[in-house]
Amino acid sequence: MLPLLAIVCAVGTVALESRFSPAGAPVLSLASAGIVTLGILSAGSWEKLLQLALVFSLAFPHALAEPVFGSPIRIYAIDLLLGVIGVGALLRSPYAIKRLPLIKHFAAIIVFGLAWIVVGKLQGNSIGDALGVFRRWIIYPASFFIVLRVPSLDSKAFARVILSGGALGALLCLYRLAIGQGYNYHYFAEAKVAGRFLSYVEVIGPLLGFYYGISLLLQPQERKAKVLLSGYSVFMLLGIVSCNYRAVWVAVLVGVVLIVKENYQGALQKLFKVALISSLALAAVGVVAVQTISDRDNPLQRFSVDNLKRTTSWRRGSWGKAVEVFKSSPVVGTGFGYKHSFFYMSGKNFNVKTEAKGNTIHNDLLWVLTNGGLIGALVILSFHLRWFQLLRTRLAHSQREQRALPVLILAGYIAVGLVSMLQPVFSEPSLVFSLSALMAVALRAASTSELCV
Repeated sequence: MLPLLAIVCAVGTVALESRFSPAGAPVLSLASAGIVTLGILSAGSWEKLLQLALVFSLAFPHALAEPVFGSPIRIYAIDLLLGVIGVGALLRSPYAIKRLPLIKHFAAIIVFGLAWIVVGKLQGNSIGDALGVFRRWIIYPASFFIVLRVPSLDSKAFARVILSGGALGALLCLYRLAIGQGYNYHYFAEAKVAGRFLSYVEVIGPLLGFYYGISLLLQPQERKAKVLLSGYSVFMLLGIVSCNYRAVWVAVLVGVVLIVKENYQGALQKLFKVALISSLALAAVGVVAVQTISDRDNPLQRFSVDNLKRTTSWRRGSWGKAVEVFKSSPVVGTGFGYKHSFFYMSGKNFNVKTEAKGNTIHNDLLWVLTNGGLIGALVILSFHLRWFQLLRTRLAHSQREQRALPVLILAGYIAVGLVSMLQPVFSEPSLVFSLSALMAVALRAASTSELCV
């Protein structure tokens, strides 16, 4: 019955678009038919597919966010994966949607998103850009509810997802170090700044992996396990330091403090021990990285006062324009699809007025306020606040052995939030997908499972 339904869906969608498309090219319907077909045929193993998608979204986020074919709407690999997994979850999961936590709030977000596409169109924004915002604010976060529909969540499996995603991300960093070319090498070489061997999105996998290692090291372990976990944690630090994002470094330290505080209250001696080892390892790897793998002509340029002034000038211009746009329509915003352009001062003496077109704001809070206004901020941010409150409540009633996985995810969530104040983190499809899914994992693990190697 299911294969027959898949064939009907495939033939039907292709026939409809072939008939009504001006060009007669059924690109989007072929993709839709493929998603439905694969979702139906793989419905029995959708949980494994979800875990696999999470591993690759943590390790290779940019690869999953590349367009897979030409069409009026950009279709990424992560779109196809999310569609297949979503169809499988709807077919196989026994849980009713209306019983899921926060589902009514998310329904309100969907209504808001659809309305703000119309608002954006009325404001003259591109429908393609508006749909892009809709996907990032609503479609990709739906992975949260896909995880909630897993009948019996295996926390050990999802813990190993983090372990594997971090390891693969760090291996990618090691490969780039070996060939001497970092992420987006040509751009950063032309800008004459130190190389970033992982982007601010790619580093999230090693960051979560590092938290994983620290969480397990603070639990009683055999000597062999401690050695392996220590080596793994230092390996993750290599990726974190080599990304060369100062905001990430600060966020990592904030997360370590949270992990120790939440899981091991009163263990002051262990806290100092972990802080000392982490600081020494971070400093050692950092010195090596800066002196040997940065721009060969000027390895400290990335950390110079001049560099700080230039990044500050760029962000001042970007954020100032975003605030102006928000003030022009504080309640509703611009609607979905706002294209950001602004002026900033550049040149050797900062006396050249330069226009930046088509850039992201590099501050996700301002991104929400410009596109959605105060209404959008209230609808979107209150969802995250409710999730945080629900997680805190569950953690308060959980056993110590249950806390490690949800707390390390919470630490990663906070770290990502800090980075998003300086980088367009939530513009990245793979990261929104993986972080939303892990938020649901944390919610369920806080009351049902424990973290083991």
